[in-house]
Amino acid sequence: MLSSVENHEKTSITLPVILLVVVVGAGIYVQRNFYHDDAYITLRYAQNWIDGNGLTWNVNEKPVEGFTSFLHLACLSVLGIVGMDLQLASQCIGLGALAGIIFYSWRYSKTQNNACDQMCLMLIPSSFGITAWALGGLETTLFILLLQMACWQFAASTAPNTKQSLATGLLFGAAALTRPEAGLFWALAVLFTPAMHRKTWKPSLVGLITGFMVLAGLYVCWRWSYFGELLPNTYHAKLTGLDSERLRDGFHYLHTFVRTPAYLLVLAAGMTLQHCYRKTLSASVLYMFASMVIFCCYIVFAGGDHMPAHRMLLVTLVPATWLINSRDH
Repeated sequence: MLSSVENHEKTSITLPVILLVVVVGAGIYVQRNFYHDDAYITLRYAQNWIDGNGLTWNVNEKPVEGFTSFLHLACLSVLGIVGMDLQLASQCIGLGALAGIIFYSWRYSKTQNNACDQMCLMLIPSSFGITAWALGGLETTLFILLLQMACWQFAASTAPNTKQSLATGLLFGAAALTRPEAGLFWALAVLFTPAMHRKTWKPSLVGLITGFMVLAGLYVCWRWSYFGELLPNTYHAKLTGLDSERLRDGFHYLHTFVRTPAYLLVLAAGMTLQHCYRKTLSASVLYMFASMVIFCCYIVFAGGDHMPAHRMLLVTLVPATWLINSRDH
């Protein structure tokens, strides 16, 4: 027979999961007809690749990297080869990644001491923006899943060996194949490694760099040989020059997200200030806060995004949620 303590622990774990299922289910139902037009760009590249015409927009023309996410494109192509409709495949990938976010958040929450902390960690998958983009056909939820696993694993590792850091580096590398912005989070992880892992920082650094370069570095070399470009199209489209109108658009994009309930970036900043006040500011907290702030600055510089539901800023929920739950870190 279960004791009252065991019953309480079981209930404290079950309650957040039940609430999460209800919220996610409602979000998927409300946004069940959402599919963004930009997804058809990747679908066209995938179809040409499946047909043996290479990664090209028009057959018999010079290849141009008009897609953003190679990993998403590769997953689509695999599902297309086995006969799945590509639009359906893109939604299956999005929903599968959302399921992965839920599972990883739940698994991580099991290490927490109370239901409040566990529910805080469920804030990522319960975002209606994320449930929308799980159906929207783009790589958003896949990117968030990989970056969540990489960042949270990096922050949770107190004394990782080379093998563990290699796994974290591979996760950052996979995230970079999904969206190049993952390189910002990885670069910050490299900078913070000596402070976070003082006794094992050298093997940690070797693993983190090697794992990332195995995937992201090799892809850059392949991009250069195939497309004749070292940098992704995102750089040429959004990051060249300094435009006041673009900065204004980016700031508007950011502040509308910040003042959207449940004000997670504000809460995360508040928790960081609380750590400063209590003198409990750790290197892992600083890493997460720096990741959140620097990525927001990058989005402002890039001019925001024209797509709905603040697609480009949803990834900031990864460090923000961790910070909100960082009382014991």
